Amino acid sequence: IAESCSELTGDLLQFSFDQTPLFQGGVSQAHCVTYAKVCAELCNIAYKQYGIQAHARPVVGEYSMLGIDPLFKDHDVVEVQYGGKTIYIDPSLDDILD
Repeated sequence: IAESCSELTGDLLQFSFDQTPLFQGGVSQAHCVTYAKVCAELCNIAYKQYGIQAHARPVVGEYSMLGIDPLFKDHDVVEVQYGGKTIYIDPSLDDILD
């Protein structure tokens, strides 16, 4: 569900440092904060619809990759808790790399 919601978020939004009003015709321009909020909400709607005991929420963190520390600072991603486990998904980066 989280991966599908990340893909759907990428279909609804286009990455930009400048935001446009959400869902007022066409694809909305958004940054990582909005990507994380929209994706988490989509996840929670699906979890509730299917009776899945999981919860998604936006969180702020840092990315380290390829020896660059931090690559992204104060970057919003989605934390999903399910069955005593926690995973993180990044809908904005998924969209940029897609």
